[in-house]
Amino acid sequence: MKWYYSDNGQQAGPVSQEEIESRLREGAMGPDNLVWKEGMPEWLPASQVLGAAVTQGFSSPATVVMQNTPMGSAAAAPLAVNPQPTGSGIVNVEIKPANFRKFLTLVILGWLLVFGGSILVGLGDDGTNQTLTAAGAGIVFIGLIPLLWGTILSFIYLYRCWLIVDSGSNGTARATPGKAVGFLFIPFFNLYWVFQAYHGWSQDYNQLAQRNGWQTNVPEGIFLAYAILTVLGAIPLINYLSMLGQLVLVPMTVYHMCNTINYHANA
Repeated sequence: MKWYYSDNGQQAGPVSQEEIESRLREGAMGPDNLVWKEGMPEWLPASQVLGAAVTQGFSSPATVVMQNTPMGSAAAAPLAVNPQPTGSGIVNVEIKPANFRKFLTLVILGWLLVFGGSILVGLGDDGTNQTLTAAGAGIVFIGLIPLLWGTILSFIYLYRCWLIVDSGSNGTARATPGKAVGFLFIPFFNLYWVFQAYHGWSQDYNQLAQRNGWQTNVPEGIFLAYAILTVLGAIPLINYLSMLGQLVLVPMTVYHMCNTINYHANA
């Protein structure tokens, strides 16, 4: 059975009962620290749940958190009454859900229109059929609209991913959501920042997931490969090969971002 406990006013865990007892013996927490496990209706002091035999003598004021604090008070608000190991662990932040199908539909539709329009332009390139050329150019332009929409959605989802990390790390993450997305629009610097925004996020998120017991993680290799292909896309000639790779990696990257967002969504 896994336990959760209060740590400086924040929910921590899940951990085993042996680890809770070890923390009590070492003075890392006191008998008045609130603890909870699945099946308990509310948080209770460790001494009340584990018994005086376990907690006796370990009441260092420096390690007691929320001593004699009623569950309904503001100080206890960050602790969920019924935390679940598969829950989000994100407190006081609204994480809106993501829609991967919508993103994928926009991207596929956009590329089909662009490719189809380009074929028509090519067929009319000899100048014998200006109507065909004009129609092809119009179709290409129309195809750029869903592609742009899908790109905007991907940045929105990246922002939400960093919101999760920023909130879960109490503001100590390597970037804020706005910084993570905004720096991607800085010429040349973005070739460096793309590694921080994507691969860096996957590393930070997996560390938080392991620490908080979140039942989800992301493949860091995919996010690193995406960042590398983005940089290669800025190199002439190689950029064509990079584009082919991104046709596969972009949907995979956004897919894992959407899964992460929806795991934590509370809207």
